[in-house]
Amino acid sequence: MAFYSLFGGAMGYVQAKASNPTEVQQAERAWDMDFASGDYDDISAVNRKRYEHAKTVIQQFQGMREALKAQYGQEPPPVNPMEIMMAVEPSMLVTESQLTEKAKWFSELLDTEEGINASKEDRMLMSTFVETYAMLAQGQSVEIAAAQASIQSAANTDPNAVAMQEQQMVAQAQAQEQAVAQESEKEQMNQTIEGEKKALELAENERQREHEVQLAEINASKGNQSSAE
Repeated sequence: MAFYSLFGGAMGYVQAKASNPTEVQQAERAWDMDFASGDYDDISAVNRKRYEHAKTVIQQFQGMREALKAQYGQEPPPVNPMEIMMAVEPSMLVTESQLTEKAKWFSELLDTEEGINASKEDRMLMSTFVETYAMLAQGQSVEIAAAQASIQSAANTDPNAVAMQEQQMVAQAQAQEQAVAQESEKEQMNQTIEGEKKALELAENERQREHEVQLAEINASKGNQSSAE
């Protein structure tokens, strides 16, 4: 969305909202970015559900860490905040709507009485939600931009150029097939010639052998006649 590009993306918007809320609010009004009450209620409902479930997940992780410490006698490594976000239900997806608005909800929650009076751990959890939503929104923007670029590229493609390219590919494939067929035919011809040569050699050898046998018989016959005389 063009509005968020004013701040360098979704993450920049969330950071600006936290550091300069008055200026960001003026920009929101100028761009008519006020949220409808119905949408805000939906965002509040899903964020509340995720927030409460995240706190339950943290307690579960803490119990696992204490069990590991009791078993091995060593302090386990701290829980990665992203592991908590990945375990949150409903799961957080890059394809869901209003990601930036959901990040804004948690960002504003930090400045409410609830957020100000929350424990350090809960405030860190709120901040993690802001960062995760902003990261997902940034990823969504990249995917949308890539899809739009792909659509634009397809729209700008000359159909005649595509057809010509396909014809060239077909011609190349046919030329390769023809070359392979010619090479195969040449190989078969060489094999036939080689076979004929071997057949002639065998016939010549057989003729020579028969000739030698005949000479031997003639010589043997002459020898017998001489002995008889």
